[in-house]
Amino acid sequence: MELVWCWNTLLLCLSFVVLITRNNALSSSQDITNSDPSVVDGINLSKYHHYEDIVNLAETLHKNHPHLVQHYSVGKSIQGRDLLVIKISENVETRGQTEPMFKYVANMHGDEAVGRELVVALAQHLVKGYVDNNPRVVNLLNHTEIHLMPSMNPDGFEKAQEGTCDAFIASGRENANGVDLNRNFPSQWNFPSEEEMYTNREPETLSVMAWIVNNPFVLSGNLHGGSVVASYPFDDTSHHKECCMESKTPDNELFRYLATVYASNHGTMARGNLCPTDNFPGGITNGAYWYDVAGGMQDFNYIYGSCAEVTFELSCCKYPGASDMPLEWINNRESLVAFMEMVHMGAKGVVTDADTGEALEGIFVSVEELNYNVTTSRLGEYWRLLMPGIYTLVARGYGYETASQKINVAKETVTRVDLKMKRHAQVHQPSKLREVVIESNPKTEKEISHLGSPKGNTILDLINMEIVTDSLKRATTKPYVIASKKRSKEPEMSMISPISKVAPLKVHRVLSYPSSFANVQPNNMSRAARVIRKVKYLKGQQHNFDIVNVTGPRDSTVELNSSHIMKSTTTTPRPLISMIDGQTSTKSVGQHITNGGKLTTMIGDRLTTKSSGHVSSLRNSQPTTKIGTQPTTVIADEPSTVRYGHSTSMADGQSSFQSSDGSSSRVTDFPNGVSLIAYIDSSTNGSSISKTSTTEAPLEVPKTTTKNITTTTTTTTTTPRPKRPEEEGFTSSPEFKYHHYPDLEVFMQKLEKKYPNLARMYSIGTSVQGRELYALEISDNPGIHEPGEPEFKYIGNMHGNEVVGRETLLLLMQYLLEGYGSNERTTKLVNNTRIHLMPTMNPDGFEISNEGDHDGVVGRANWNSVDLNRNFPDQYLASQDSGRQPETLAVMRWIKQYPFVLSANLHGGSLVANFPWDNNPQGRSGLYSKCPDDEVFKKLAKAYSFAHPRMPIGKPCNAGQVVFRDGITNGAKWYSVSGGMQDWNYLNSNCFEITVEMGCHKYPPSKDLAKYWIENKNSLLAFMEQVHTGVKGFILDVNGNPISNATISVAGIDHDVISAADGDYWRLLVPGEHLVMVYAEGYETRSQKVDVPHLWAVQVNFTLKNDDISTWSLQEDFGLAENLVNSYLNNSALNEAMADIENKYKEVAEFLANDNDWSMKVHALRMGVEVGGGVDNRVRVMIFGGLYGSQPVGRELVIRLARHLGAGWAKKNREMQKLLQTTQIFLVPAVDTKGFEVAEPGMCGYSKISELNSEVGGSFSPEISNDIAAATVNMVSQVKPHAILSLESGGIFMRFPHDDPSVSPPVTPDEGVFQFLTEAYARAHPTMLESESPCLVLSKQTPSGILHGQAIGVYKNSLLEYTYSNLKDILMIAAHVSCCNYPAERELNTFWRQNKDSLLSFIHAAHQGVAGQVTDEQGHPLSSAKVQVDGKVVELSDQATFRKLLPTGSHTLEVTSSDTENKTMDFVIEAHKEMPASVTLDSVKDSVLMYHSYYGTEDNIRKLISNFSRISKLYSIGRSAMSRQILAVEIDVGTETQQISRPSVAVIGGLGESDRGGKELVLQLMKYLLSRYNHDAAVNKILQNAKVHLVPTLNPDGTADVPKHRQNGAKCETKINTKNSNNIELDSKFIVKDSDEENSPPSEVSAARKWMSDRKFTLALVLRGGAQGVAVPYSAAHDSSFFSPDSKVFHLLGASYSSAVGLPQDVSECGNVKLVNGTTNDGVINPHSGSLIDCFYEHSDTLAFNVYYGCCGTPEYKALGHLWKKHKAGLLKFLTMSSVGAMGFVTDQYNAPLSGARINVEGSPHFVSSLDHGTWWRPLTPGVHTLTVQLDGYHGVTKLVQVVEGNTVMFKLKRDERVMGLPRMVFIILAGSVILLLMICCLCIATVRSQNQRRKTYGFHQLNHSVDIFNDTSSASEDETAINFLNGGTKNKIKKKRVSSQPYHDLVSSSSDDDELFIKPSLSKKKSHR
Repeated sequence: MELVWCWNTLLLCLSFVVLITRNNALSSSQDITNSDPSVVDGINLSKYHHYEDIVNLAETLHKNHPHLVQHYSVGKSIQGRDLLVIKISENVETRGQTEPMFKYVANMHGDEAVGRELVVALAQHLVKGYVDNNPRVVNLLNHTEIHLMPSMNPDGFEKAQEGTCDAFIASGRENANGVDLNRNFPSQWNFPSEEEMYTNREPETLSVMAWIVNNPFVLSGNLHGGSVVASYPFDDTSHHKECCMESKTPDNELFRYLATVYASNHGTMARGNLCPTDNFPGGITNGAYWYDVAGGMQDFNYIYGSCAEVTFELSCCKYPGASDMPLEWINNRESLVAFMEMVHMGAKGVVTDADTGEALEGIFVSVEELNYNVTTSRLGEYWRLLMPGIYTLVARGYGYETASQKINVAKETVTRVDLKMKRHAQVHQPSKLREVVIESNPKTEKEISHLGSPKGNTILDLINMEIVTDSLKRATTKPYVIASKKRSKEPEMSMISPISKVAPLKVHRVLSYPSSFANVQPNNMSRAARVIRKVKYLKGQQHNFDIVNVTGPRDSTVELNSSHIMKSTTTTPRPLISMIDGQTSTKSVGQHITNGGKLTTMIGDRLTTKSSGHVSSLRNSQPTTKIGTQPTTVIADEPSTVRYGHSTSMADGQSSFQSSDGSSSRVTDFPNGVSLIAYIDSSTNGSSISKTSTTEAPLEVPKTTTKNITTTTTTTTTTPRPKRPEEEGFTSSPEFKYHHYPDLEVFMQKLEKKYPNLARMYSIGTSVQGRELYALEISDNPGIHEPGEPEFKYIGNMHGNEVVGRETLLLLMQYLLEGYGSNERTTKLVNNTRIHLMPTMNPDGFEISNEGDHDGVVGRANWNSVDLNRNFPDQYLASQDSGRQPETLAVMRWIKQYPFVLSANLHGGSLVANFPWDNNPQGRSGLYSKCPDDEVFKKLAKAYSFAHPRMPIGKPCNAGQVVFRDGITNGAKWYSVSGGMQDWNYLNSNCFEITVEMGCHKYPPSKDLAKYWIENKNSLLAFMEQVHTGVKGFILDVNGNPISNATISVAGIDHDVISAADGDYWRLLVPGEHLVMVYAEGYETRSQKVDVPHLWAVQVNFTLKNDDISTWSLQEDFGLAENLVNSYLNNSALNEAMADIENKYKEVAEFLANDNDWSMKVHALRMGVEVGGGVDNRVRVMIFGGLYGSQPVGRELVIRLARHLGAGWAKKNREMQKLLQTTQIFLVPAVDTKGFEVAEPGMCGYSKISELNSEVGGSFSPEISNDIAAATVNMVSQVKPHAILSLESGGIFMRFPHDDPSVSPPVTPDEGVFQFLTEAYARAHPTMLESESPCLVLSKQTPSGILHGQAIGVYKNSLLEYTYSNLKDILMIAAHVSCCNYPAERELNTFWRQNKDSLLSFIHAAHQGVAGQVTDEQGHPLSSAKVQVDGKVVELSDQATFRKLLPTGSHTLEVTSSDTENKTMDFVIEAHKEMPASVTLDSVKDSVLMYHSYYGTEDNIRKLISNFSRISKLYSIGRSAMSRQILAVEIDVGTETQQISRPSVAVIGGLGESDRGGKELVLQLMKYLLSRYNHDAAVNKILQNAKVHLVPTLNPDGTADVPKHRQNGAKCETKINTKNSNNIELDSKFIVKDSDEENSPPSEVSAARKWMSDRKFTLALVLRGGAQGVAVPYSAAHDSSFFSPDSKVFHLLGASYSSAVGLPQDVSECGNVKLVNGTTNDGVINPHSGSLIDCFYEHSDTLAFNVYYGCCGTPEYKALGHLWKKHKAGLLKFLTMSSVGAMGFVTDQYNAPLSGARINVEGSPHFVSSLDHGTWWRPLTPGVHTLTVQLDGYHGVTKLVQVVEGNTVMFKLKRDERVMGLPRMVFIILAGSVILLLMICCLCIATVRSQNQRRKTYGFHQLNHSVDIFNDTSSASEDETAINFLNGGTKNKIKKKRVSSQPYHDLVSSSSDDDELFIKPSLSKKKSHR
């Protein structure tokens, strides 16, 4: 039984081991590559899929995997083909919540076909991977919905032709209409209107636009061809510059990362230079920087969708052959998947209503740190791709409070953050409803039906209603022409009903700010709104839109938003709205629409058009009351009614509307779009739906002024009589009377007492007569400056008899305090503003003034008869402080005490808003005196004027014509006032103040005060609201502490403000882009481009880092304190500074002044090491700093650079030392010194071009008349610099020729050089290559980036143009380094820091190019030679030196001279590197050569080596049969070039007597290479790229003697002879079959074989005599099938040599041997076995071939020179051939190099090995090859390699963990099983043996005493029988009874004594005796 159990256990274990081993073998077998090369990953890539193929494939995938794959069409092409999309997801029917959508779009250009096939392959790959349970694919599809569009241009693809690499006309690139689809999308920079969004779009484009907009795609890839690079947005700039201007998105870093993910996972993309002209570092580029593409799809995705898209250019050839697709798939497979996985990074979540839990669609989700938002989907989902970091996630939506949350985003992970949003309180008040009907005239149903065609332009494109709120939102748009059949629910449009008999109203979203991505401001939904009907008016029925949910008091402005659009009906025309259009009252009732930017009023069937912009005077007639159950009556003003409100148009593009309650609205026509669009969908007709019931009181309709528009009126109730207009907003009756000082004091005290939490009364001082100058502060926290809250002031009654301001300010106090909490507008003002109201600055003057004074002067001055508005310090006129009045001093102290932002000084006597300056230098009236903030002041003045009913008319005081346009005026233009208060405010504080003349009557009767209050109330409020415009924020340090007294500056505006005590600041600005800069002592300067909105202030906080400028100086500027001084040097100080530099750094600096004609007028510094003698071919660079006197920044930069260079030399800085040793630098700080003396500090630009051209910099006309300009030209002509840089101002950009606008074309032949010089400077500059120049905030025409000066059009007579046109080989560029011409001194340190590296980079870049000297064979200069670079002649110096700046890339150098051989050399220029290209020209005459004996050869070699021991080494391969050394020379310049790994090549001079000529050729080659190194660029290039081994002969015995001269007529021996001294043919002994011969080869053979094995040459060439041609292996007969692929490379190398030498190409002259391109197999010329080249091929890493140089192996002496001349070119060509093929590295998985790895090419028996550094070289022909690498202890790797020049192939080997040929785990299991088996076997054996032993010993033994216990004789026989049985006995004998003499005990094994069995195991045969 035990044996059976053991056997079964053994069988079970063996079965387990076999199973494990079998499974491992099976899994291993799966790695075997399919033998069909066109099938990769199980995908057939043998052909392109045409349209029908893709359709069939999609159907097949869906049929086989219905739950995984679907397909659909987004539209059709011109020719009717579907734009097919394959959708793949784990549950393809339903997308999971927050499951992101990804898409690939391919074949947008029909002839770019690679992407199309890759998408098809990807679809199959994903499906197969999911079915095969690939973990990565399964994870991707389980969490991602993937949409793949193989072709967006199927028509174009069908037209394209396979194998076409470049686009051409009608190549299929465009669609069937000939339109490039990637130029057909809306461009952000064109600011398209809603109509323009969809006009002139192709069907394919419209379909994809709808697809993008209607689906929440998160990430996308657009697959193109024609290059190999990943291009990310933006694709264009606002300037549409052709290239080289980066256009960054807010997510620039994210896009760079996404592009890098694709490129770095691609087989070749990361190289960035795979295609000709490509130069993309890392394989990525910004689209616009590469070249500008307007109307591209990737930008549309980002701007109009919420999708990030990157464009991938996949192949150099647009439509390569299908045979290339396997490699393309291999290159892109990992990239395609890795990029899709990036959709899961950043943040995602769901936004819901906090109360109902309802998902919110259309919410804008952003992060505060990035100026871009995405929009929630129909399910409330959002996805925000983000780089790792901490962000603040913000959600905003109309009707909801802003929600925010901090998130921490980890790398390549997605963080789920759900947001809940609370509704605003007003949204929950449905009781406050009223209804207004707006009539319009839509298209008829028939006409609307034409809208179905994208091309239909027969009528106006779209019918829209725009509802614009003050907040700008970014969202998506969905036009009717491409609307989805599914209507998405819009949260704010839930009450929309269909339009009767026309179409249902759909609301979609459009982008508001496509270019600047302005953030949505929280809670900024103003009451102001506009309703616009864009309608092409045709005769037909009227169309009404009902507006609901509009709340507010009587006569208030209508507040409209999207939820107010209730429904529409068809009615007849009826009057609705009265309109006052600017200055003219319209006396009829009509309907107002926007038509072409003008206001159109329809009266009956007549159309009138006026210049305006918005609907006006929509108002209620009653306050809203919740009574009744039906809609209220809708009313409209009649023309005869009192005009309580009107609309006006502003010059700045804004509009204003005010109604009689004082509410005021300002709306702006934003050029970039609107917030919400309602489109009329013509697809269906609907029936009218009854009005929605509302609960609201009816509006009172006075019979004389209004009439009923609706047909019915529901339940009505009486309401209290409305207040008079002047009483609106007050809770107690206002007093329209004059308040003298006691009354004023009591009035203000009562307000303070009544509103202690809102008001504080205080005095700023006293008047002359001791009256207090009271002010009332109104704030929600009176007495406290709240950080971030601006302070505002009004001052009235400065002139005592101008009293309207005094009383209106008292009324304003009451209005603000009583309206707080009930009036939204006033509450907002008080909560957010600290308001100071001073009703009188001149109480003494008021007390003596007389009521009714119209234009008198009594009381105007103070008690001292001083006009207080002439008593402030004046900027132009000196005044005595002793004359300051107490009122003036008090106000001056007051202004300094509080951080006022905005102010108005209220006067009387006219009707106008007056702004600074009030004075001018001439003190003359009528001269406009512009202050730096002129535009801001005009905006502020208009804010007051346009809110006034009469002021903007501009006809004050009964003037017959317009006196003040728009009701505003410049003070000095009106009349000059010196000592005015408003100018003093602006000059001495942060406060912007205007002066308002409130009426023509200075002291009107009190009965008129109500009228003045009504007229000015809105203006007073609107002007106060201006304090909340511009930019505001906090200045903080890195610890969050406030920084006070920081200076806030705006580029282009010479006026600064400073931060308050809490670090808060406010800067009023006009809307638009501004560059804001912040300076604070001890901190780094910060700047930021700010987009200032129209209606509110944008908050921009600045965190300043401690500016340890001394540390920066020590680290970057050698601690030069002089370079930290922020001041401009005058001319004399500048000269002193240059002289000081010369004195300090005499070794490298020389002050050039008064030494010659030009230095008498233009001073310069020459920096550089003085060269004692010899040839000086150093680079010469010249840098100008002050060509234009009014642009002095360059002066300071140049002198700082000089100090920097000198200090670097003194401190032995390596960079500076090398720079000064290799460069002569001429620094010219100032040219236009006189212009500098008269320049105006702070001047930002020229007012006219003539100012520019009047300076020296603009005086370089063809006929120079300016003496300074002439001296400058003289200097340049003498120095002859190779590169010149001029430092100028007027922008941040680079400029290069041509400058002259009249020159055509602008592009010069040196365009490439100019590009790299300008790029060298610009790339080192922190802001110069930004997508938009910082200077754009100053002027939209400001240049940026790098451009031709001609594009600017103002530099006609520049030195830059003159130099290029008149001075040969001198190239000049200009760097513009500051926005303003003459910026503030404090910016000089910033400019130096910004430009220091750029200046050094330019000097380094000037070394980029080719330089050298032309000499003859003896080393003498050949100045008569002609040098051409790329076909352009380069001038030689007297020493025959030349230098030419060149762009990076390949170039050609040609050098010719009489009586010498011409030389042509190709070379490559690398960035900022000089290519030494000295050339030694060989004589055309044959050299005189002689044969060398063995010892002569040795002596010759040793002499050469002794002269060039630094780069050469003599060694011995071995000895010959006669013990002669087989000498070899290694030439290795690696120690000089610091190149570790280079291939080795060998040249062997032959094998015997018939190869004597070869020996001499090798000796001459040795001499040529060594003697010309560093004197000839071609030789340098050879030796720098390869180690060269030269062996004169492998058979020194055979060539030991000098051959004798042949007698006349004697023929040369042509027999091939390689015998050594033992008469053994060496060339047949390198490979032998006989074992005896193998064991004793000739010594020469043995040495050569060991040599080739040790040295591992890549290539070897053997020079042989006796034949002609290049002979490749085999020498013996051999199956030629092995020759693929090696046959190709052998013949390629052989043909190259043969062609270079000029050998016969078809038939040899010796023996008529047939040749192919001069090449054949060696066996054809000399058939034999065991040859040297065969041995090289079979037994080493080397590919070797024979070169048969001639029929005669030992030519005559005189022929040796000719032989060398003939073969020199071929030998030099051969030494470069090691680069032909593939090279690379072999490393382990930890990047440690692996040597000894064997690299094999599929189909070849030849192996090469990796060397010490893991490097290997394998000559191969260009194309695709399969390479396999193997190394003991590592797993082999196989790669498909595209062989191109310079391609490096990396092999990473994974260590082989196998033991005894089995995987480690299998071996462990197997070994464990064997051990277990052995243990089981041992256990079994032990068990069996134990059982046997127990049987043998089981029983009893005798007791120790002889007691006979067996006395019963009758039983004796039974006992014996029993015992015999137990003992196994077989005999049936009955024995006699025996009695034992011993007692018996049981064995030890017995369990107890009680169980003893008295049985003895054995019995004695003898009888026992008693």
